[in-house]
Amino acid sequence: YAALAGGGLSVQRAAIMATAELAVLFAERSAAAWRAFALALLLVSALQPLAVTQPGFWLSFLAVAALFAGFGARLQAPGWREALWKPQWLVGLALMVPLALLGLPQAPLGPAVNLVAIPVVDLLVVPASLLGVLLLAISEPLAVALSGFALRVLEPLHAGLTLAAAYAPPPRGPEDAPVWQMALAGICALC
Repeated sequence: YAALAGGGLSVQRAAIMATAELAVLFAERSAAAWRAFALALLLVSALQPLAVTQPGFWLSFLAVAALFAGFGARLQAPGWREALWKPQWLVGLALMVPLALLGLPQAPLGPAVNLVAIPVVDLLVVPASLLGVLLLAISEPLAVALSGFALRVLEPLHAGLTLAAAYAPPPRGPEDAPVWQMALAGICALC
């Protein structure tokens, strides 16, 4: 999936984290989620050293840490009701202060949008798209039909996301950054 998704930084980070989790589970055969978390942090830092200078690196690991803490670092899946609402508020609360300190916007509709968008993309769009790619060598019409299904599902989702974005706070530019962030950025640039 990571290769098909284009291998962006966040996708690489997720793939490394999932691989670390599986490696720890395979080696220890116990629920050592925090050990896998530490291994993933170490691997991503080693493989992408400049990633540690980006807020997304720290925010994504903080989000996963919030999920581990909130679910007790258990590796079994929660019930479907708990899986729908609990991750949203855990991550939202965990990232509220860091986002504010970084001067990054917080979308008030974010949890509601994620409650719809994540299951739609995870359960419909991604499986249909990946299956379509796999079936392309076997049956082009079936592959095209699956891709068309994914696009038809994305159209209303895109319309809803566009509507929700109209209520999001405006993005901030570098000129809006606090002095301490600009000074830190200058120090990092010199290093």
